[in-house]
Amino acid sequence: MEHLTFDSYDSFKMINIGKEHKKEFFKAHRHEFYEIIYITKGTGIHKIDFETYEMKENSIYLIRPHQVHEWILDEFDSQYDGYILWFSENFLFHKKILTKLFDIHTCLIEVDEETTNQLNCLIKMMEYELNNTKELTSRIFNLFLFYINRNKVKNNKSISKDQRIYKLNSLIEANFVEEKSAKFYADKLELTTKRLNELTKKDLDKTLSSLIIERVIVEAKRELIHSSDLTIKEVSEKLGFQEVGHFSRYFKKYNGSCPQAFRNKNNLIG
Repeated sequence: MEHLTFDSYDSFKMINIGKEHKKEFFKAHRHEFYEIIYITKGTGIHKIDFETYEMKENSIYLIRPHQVHEWILDEFDSQYDGYILWFSENFLFHKKILTKLFDIHTCLIEVDEETTNQLNCLIKMMEYELNNTKELTSRIFNLFLFYINRNKVKNNKSISKDQRIYKLNSLIEANFVEEKSAKFYADKLELTTKRLNELTKKDLDKTLSSLIIERVIVEAKRELIHSSDLTIKEVSEKLGFQEVGHFSRYFKKYNGSCPQAFRNKNNLIG
């Protein structure tokens, strides 16, 4: 599987899909940086961490570091257009926008007409400034993220505005390997497990435990399929399980098949 990189010194790269499309952009891959894919023309399928999303014009796909994704295009030709934006956290002036925009429950944003016009103007400004001023490009890009997030909130009334949910998402992302108990996260947020469960059910329609389990299972799937050089035992250790048997039972309970069977079934993907 491809593991894409870009110059960490630059911290930002913008690719015009219509002018510079490469096979490695579309087959299954993962990377260490953030990615925004802004489709302005074309249709197809985008798979992100084993979930399938319809690909259509005026849609934005948000990819966090280490997520596995691939494009299945109807037919790649001049009818496809848009932009791929790669960036690292240190490129941003206002880093808090990352927590709000790149939450673990949002991968696809459909952009309304007003926001589309705003984003297209900002894209043109960034294209012009890329070879001139890095600082100004960063500020324009922050505005680009702001407009995407405003569109996300405006058109999705179910999005949580509770800062504790954002903090919980960050805590799970940072600690799910070492900590898989609901109590750990409740204690970190200075809430009872019961109260935190009430918040997650209200805002996300999921229990706290299910959020933790989902994150562990997604990472297990990534490693089983896309790290084929690792044994099942090595995958279990990487995910914080002391015994491979415990990992196998955990995976089968929440995914319906044992790790080796899942890997065998999906061996054509990696």
